Amino acid sequence: MLLAIDFARVRGTKVIWTLHDKRSYSIIASQIRYLFQSEFIKRVDGCISHCQVSRDWANLTFPMLSDRVHKVIPHDHYRQVYPNNLTSSRRCSARQRGIPIQ
Repeated sequence: MLLAIDFARVRGTKVIWTLHDKRSYSIIASQIRYLFQSEFIKRVDGCISHCQVSRDWANLTFPMLSDRVHKVIPHDHYRQVYPNNLTSSRRCSARQRGIPIQ
């Protein structure tokens, strides 16, 4: 992945990181994830956050991004588009498995 990013950057492509979640959903070991993330951040040209709170969190969590362009672009949700078919027992089960339900 890093080699592909390097190849794209050599050709003039800008790398923009859209920061979605505070929690990583990666299945790779945390040491490998940390190494990849630190190398990835070196290659980032700019960032997008969904809200100012997310941007503030990113600045605290990844201080090495402080010199990069970072824009807040609000993203909508799809709550009215997709029906919420979760019953209270399924919602409780999802929470027990660590799936955040809003």
